[in-house]
Amino acid sequence: MAYKNKQIRELPYGVLYKLAKLLDIPGPTNWKALIGVMPSNAYKPEDVSTFEMAGMRMSGSPSMDLLTDLGRKCKTVKALVVWLKKIKNAQALDILEYEEEVNIQEHPSSRPVCAGASVTFKCKATGYPSPEYLWVKDGVEVPDGLNEELTLDCVRPEDSGKYKCIVSNRLNMEESREVELQVHPSPVNGYTGQEQTPQGKYPPEITRQPQSCIVLVGMEFSQVIEVKEGPVKYQWYKDGFMLVGQTRAELTFQPFHYRHEGNYCCRVENSAGDALSNTALLQAGRPDDLHRAQAVIPRSAELTQKAADKIALVIGNRDYVRLPLNESPLVHTCNDAKMLASILRTREMGFKVISLMNLTLEEMYQALNIFYSLLGSGVYGLVYFAGHGFEEGGQNYLVPVDSVGDWVPEEAVCAQRILDEMNRYHTELIVFLLDICRKRANAEKNFVMKSYEFPYNAQAVMGFATCPQSEAYERRQDPNGMYMKHLLKYVMNDCKVEDVLHQVAADVSAEVERNELVERQRPQFHSTTTRQYSLRDPIHKDKLYSEREKSWLEIHHLPQKREIECEAGIKIEIRFEHQNWLSNAIVLCLRVIDLGEAKFCDVGLMLECLPQDCQSLYFHPTTTNIMRQVVQPTDTVARSLPQQHNGPSQSLAVEKISEMYNIQRLKEPLALTLIIKYILNGSGDERTKHRVEVFNFKEFGIAAAFYKANYQKE
Repeated sequence: MAYKNKQIRELPYGVLYKLAKLLDIPGPTNWKALIGVMPSNAYKPEDVSTFEMAGMRMSGSPSMDLLTDLGRKCKTVKALVVWLKKIKNAQALDILEYEEEVNIQEHPSSRPVCAGASVTFKCKATGYPSPEYLWVKDGVEVPDGLNEELTLDCVRPEDSGKYKCIVSNRLNMEESREVELQVHPSPVNGYTGQEQTPQGKYPPEITRQPQSCIVLVGMEFSQVIEVKEGPVKYQWYKDGFMLVGQTRAELTFQPFHYRHEGNYCCRVENSAGDALSNTALLQAGRPDDLHRAQAVIPRSAELTQKAADKIALVIGNRDYVRLPLNESPLVHTCNDAKMLASILRTREMGFKVISLMNLTLEEMYQALNIFYSLLGSGVYGLVYFAGHGFEEGGQNYLVPVDSVGDWVPEEAVCAQRILDEMNRYHTELIVFLLDICRKRANAEKNFVMKSYEFPYNAQAVMGFATCPQSEAYERRQDPNGMYMKHLLKYVMNDCKVEDVLHQVAADVSAEVERNELVERQRPQFHSTTTRQYSLRDPIHKDKLYSEREKSWLEIHHLPQKREIECEAGIKIEIRFEHQNWLSNAIVLCLRVIDLGEAKFCDVGLMLECLPQDCQSLYFHPTTTNIMRQVVQPTDTVARSLPQQHNGPSQSLAVEKISEMYNIQRLKEPLALTLIIKYILNGSGDERTKHRVEVFNFKEFGIAAAFYKANYQKE
């Protein structure tokens, strides 16, 4: 863009004249719309009236007066472009000769589906001129795949393959992440394969189970299952979906990628019976650093500390209500929180983790009070926050998602205050990781600020993603922010906490110094420890360990599974599950467990029956009523009956899941309306029934905990 680094007052008169003439045209992209997307304090109503009066003069132009005034205020062309993009005035952008390279904001995602379903891939990108989209499957262009969404109706097994989107304009081209679509044959009585079952005298017995582990991205990896009675038929499943073609004892990844994360199990079968293996959770929790991961590093003799317990509070704030003009939306903070939480919960680390996303100011204080209640003498306490933040007067502030207008200390949470509170509970080791920017507050008004000294008598380590007066960055194409990307490589190392943060700082510095746009991000840490602590120090349980464990489990309590009986003997199961390592996001599962007198039955959640604010707060249409195949959790069972529906013990092999968010905000009973559609035996008519199930909000442990927590804001 020719005028990219200029102020508006430096634009040639001819350019200003064309802009003013265009913005004077009445409509949704005129000068009034432009003022409407500026900061709320930019112009008062009387200023707008003054500009309107200019249009009544001979040859007067409200837009020219507005542009002239913006020039006097030293506003930049860059800011003007932001406003013009918000009102979608493409002609004005053309006048400014504005150009922007293509940048993919949202990559396509996929999940296994059954034949006959409808699948939509979405790739969203920014850029100017507007991006052009081209979808390809296995390297071949998809007919009519020329929009940001690619919809495949009534998919068939031959639609399985690897899909990606190529996005371009005249400046550059970008390719989305490749996703794999697996189309399974439609299930019949829970089974899809026609392969002959091997003969066997006894039911198979699994002697070697698949193992949960963290797998490095880029590493070749295998899961193996061994069986006592052979031969058998093998079938692997991921997240309840059958993996087409994975019918061997060994499940191989060549190599392992982020898309392979999930829960895996294997069913083995012969003519005498079948058995289902344990479920193994595979995580891509550490980036590609094979040499480091494969090296066996003995524990240093200097590491002699022991923890009475380990408690972690992990927060990722992403979906901010309103951002100041000079702040960018965040992409990876919630994923950063999920990844770190998953690692801290592993057996090697041993932390009891409370992991939360998108907290308001009140909720941040409530979460901290819950966290403080689990601390005590001998306990290691770790806090991680990813989100927007700022630094003022040597104090660091965490910005809640409900912050509007100026960011000021009284409307944010002070990190040094958290340190002070943790020290009051005689916490053995305090680790605070701040994945935030450290620029000054953007407030133009006066504000009150209280300073907290770094606790001199605490065994504390404070890690920063960047240095003072600098920003912390993330790349949209990466799965994590810059700081977390490198923290994941070292956080499981059995060495001093300071050594971990030193290695992270070195790696981030080495990466950013090659890029002038982000070269100011230089991680730092501050420590007052007088002993050598590791995050992997062993736990020697004290007298209060079981009490803390009970409290932590209560925080993550979910309502008991319900089985409800409807007309004609139809039975439906309702249950809740935790998902994605988050404490305040769960999954509602609906499943028909007995058809009774029906030959068909489908159950789903009626989202539209919820109040509008409840819909938007707890659910999202794109993650509601998603079909998921169910792997029957049987032990070794002799097959004495043919595989058909013979009574109430036969379960159906699919369920519908709906993700629920912000569970901590429940303060009233949750009433869910189910829609049940069924066809009775001997009838061709579909019937519809509605059923309301009510859950007390206190049945959700995280909601009950937030309800009890005292809000102590000074």
